[in-house]
Order: sequence, then structure tokens, then C-alpha cells
Amino acid sequence: MPRLNKEQRLRAVGMIEADRRHSDVASHFGVTRITILRLASRYKTTGSVNDRRRSGRPRVTTAAQDRYIYSDVTPT
Repeated sequence: MPRLNKEQRLRAVGMIEADRRHSDVASHFGVTRITILRLASRYKTTGSVNDRRRSGRPRVTTAAQDRYIYSDVTPT
């Protein structure tokens, strides 16, 4: 199932605030109703639609180093 980007999350919250049903918003974006319910709940409690931090191993390289490595590996 596709992940909603920030713009889509903002639009979904706007649709909910405009009294659209959660199921209608979910079908519009191609996600489950529970996804929209969680998004609405998070927006209500935090006032934000930003992604939360995810657990996992900390990054070792910076974005600039990633670009350098990628450019060094890809054929020109």
C-alpha cells in the first residue's frame, strides 16, 4: 500500500475538516480507513502531519556522502 506524502496528508486532513467521511477520504487516496483515522488522530493531538521518527539503526553516512557514492557507482 502506498505511503502518503506530506502534501497528501495535508489534503486528507483538509478533507476531514471539511466534513468528508473517513472512508471517502481513504478511498480517494487509495489507503485504508484506519490509516486516515490514525492520521486524523495524530493531527488532532499534535497539530502536525509530519512523519514520526522511526526506530532503527542510526545513519552512518550523510546525504552528500550518499550522493557521492551513488554517482561513483552508476555508469555515465
